[in-house]
Amino acid sequence: MISTHPPTTLQALDADMIPIQGGTFWMGSDLDLSWGEAPKHKVQVSDFELSRFPICQGLWHSVMGSHPARFKHPLLPVESASWEKCQMFIRRLNDISGQFFRMPTEAEWEYAALGGLNNNQTFTYAGSNDMAEIGWSVKNAFNTTHTGKEKLPNRLGIVGMSGNVYEWCQDWHDLAFFQNCLDNGKVTNPEGPKTGSNRVIHGGSWYGSVRGLRVSYRSSEHPEYGILDIGFRIVRD
Repeated sequence: MISTHPPTTLQALDADMIPIQGGTFWMGSDLDLSWGEAPKHKVQVSDFELSRFPICQGLWHSVMGSHPARFKHPLLPVESASWEKCQMFIRRLNDISGQFFRMPTEAEWEYAALGGLNNNQTFTYAGSNDMAEIGWSVKNAFNTTHTGKEKLPNRLGIVGMSGNVYEWCQDWHDLAFFQNCLDNGKVTNPEGPKTGSNRVIHGGSWYGSVRGLRVSYRSSEHPEYGILDIGFRIVRD
C-alpha cells in the first residue's frame, strides 16, 4: 500500500523506500551556468532505493529522542539539521535497523527527481512543468514547511523533490564537478570531490525562488550549518 504521509517509525520507513532501477540519464543543464549546472552530460547510476518523503520530525524523534526543527509537527520534514547532524541520525538509524542507509549522491538525487529509467518526459521540476502541482516555494508556501502529501508525486511516486525543503546530498560541492567528470571519464556513479568546504543541496525550498526548484539547480551550504529550509532524504543500496 502506497503511503500518503511521511513515515514516523522505522517499520513504516521500511515500506516507504522506493526501488529505483539504475540507468543512464542526462544530468545538468546548459541553460544556467551560475552554479555549475553545465555541461549537460550522460551519467550512469546503479540500482538504489530512495525514501518517498524527506525525513520527517516524527522519524527523527523516534531515532534520536528529539529534533531540531523550527516548524514543529511529526509529519513535517526535519529542517535546521546540519549535514553533520543528519549523518549522526543516519549512523544511529543504521545501528538500530542493522541496515545501511546513507544520503543520496548528487547524481542519484537528480536521476530520481527526473523519474528514473526510461523517463521520456523532460520536466523542469520533479514531476511536472507546473511548479504549483508538485512543490512549495516562496510563491505559495506561506512562510512554512509542508508535509508534502498535498502535492503530486513524480512518476516514481516520490514526493517533494522540488520545493518545501532543500535536500542535503552526500557530495562535496564543486562548480567544475561536471566538467571534471567528463574530463576524467567518471560518468558511472560519479561522486563529488574528496574534500571541500560546502556540501551539495538540491531541490529548492519554501523560502526560495521558483528558479531553485528546477531539478538541475545546484547549490551548497556549509556542513556544520543547520538552515531552516534544508532537510534530507535517504538511500538504501
